[in-house]
Amino acid sequence: MRFEKPRTPDNRSRVYHSWHEAYVSALRESDPGRLTGRISYAISAIERRYSQWANDPGTPAELKAIQKCISALERLTKERQPGCIAILFSSLSEIPQGMHDPL
Repeated sequence: MRFEKPRTPDNRSRVYHSWHEAYVSALRESDPGRLTGRISYAISAIERRYSQWANDPGTPAELKAIQKCISALERLTKERQPGCIAILFSSLSEIPQGMHDPL
């Protein structure tokens, strides 16, 4: 799922995927009881995006943004939910190798 964001000052539109909204929700969650669910949902949204990559390829910038988001979610989990890190991130190992290599 994609949605258009308002145009930037240089008049270019940016396309954001639903994974970005899920990621931002996880970062903004202040309730420790809900944080694990938010992180899990963000990871699932990123996985869905990866599964669409063949039919709807993203840009190198989107891939880089996804990589940064995964790292940020891992840090957030380690800091605020340390016992959940292995469970939440175990499914990301199934992502095709070329998708999560640094650019």
